[in-house]
Amino acid sequence: MIFETYIPSPALGNFVKGLHMSFSRIVFVILLVAFAAASVLGQKSSDDAKRVATMLEGTWKVDGKETYEKWEPSGTAFRGKGYKIRNGSEIITEQLEVKVIDDAVYYLATVADQNNGATVRFKLTESGADRLVFENPEHDFPKKIIYRKVSENELAVQVLGDGDKGFAMRFLRQNPVPK
Repeated sequence: MIFETYIPSPALGNFVKGLHMSFSRIVFVILLVAFAAASVLGQKSSDDAKRVATMLEGTWKVDGKETYEKWEPSGTAFRGKGYKIRNGSEIITEQLEVKVIDDAVYYLATVADQNNGATVRFKLTESGADRLVFENPEHDFPKKIIYRKVSENELAVQVLGDGDKGFAMRFLRQNPVPK
């Protein structure tokens, strides 16, 4: 007869049940570790986003120019805009946003006459009490945007491309925090 009935021995059955129990425990531990890691990453992203908000919130003016950035909370994101004042009118030059996407903090910039109006993402790669670094190595220019807190009322901003070449700006808070 070509087909035979296979009846496993009790010892083999217990071994297979043991493997199943061990496999279930392994899967449970892996899932537990994954959820814990996601929670820690999510908390870090949330802390980084708060750090960005604390540093950037307010209206900032480029020293010596009529160029501004204004940042304010907006729901789960932090929104900003770059604008210039010409003949007493506000001309928006870029829409900005910082928000958490897939457990990472991103700086999103939309400039109407660049990148076909598409938003460009820059990932937060460094975050400290006085320094924020956002990068997108795939973008033509800029590839890196660095905000450094000089004081409560002053930011140094670098906009960099290949070889860290670019330009720097000094931003002054428009409603200064008393010293």
